[in-house]
Amino acid sequence: KPKAKPKAAAKPKAKAKPKPKAPTEAEKAKKRLVEYEKKVEENLKGTGHRFVPGDRVKVQDSPCGDRPAQSDWLDAEVVAVGYRMRSWPRWKFVPYQLRLESGETTYSPLDSDETIRSAELVSIERALGKRAS
Repeated sequence: KPKAKPKAAAKPKAKAKPKPKAPTEAEKAKKRLVEYEKKVEENLKGTGHRFVPGDRVKVQDSPCGDRPAQSDWLDAEVVAVGYRMRSWPRWKFVPYQLRLESGETTYSPLDSDETIRSAELVSIERALGKRAS
């Protein structure tokens, strides 16, 4: 009687590689924050200012600090850096001339987070659950 051949051991199936997890909103926001910080650093080296013309910002409705607790933040675009009105003394400049969404032109007297903030940074902070204006 012929001997039965032993069955070959079944080859284990190759395990499927797990799909990479999609980044969470917080991870995406952290990556955007790093990119934003690099951009600001480059801007500071190049112009001495955090923003450049074309940047979207939020500007305080009462930039002189008259009503900081009650002020709203308005959407604007940076039009010019190192702005000076002709009627001002020769030594007086402000960091930014701005165009509000309404089309009105204004300026930011200081380059500080208390008067002007990046619209992108506000969005990132919201995603990270931090201070948002």
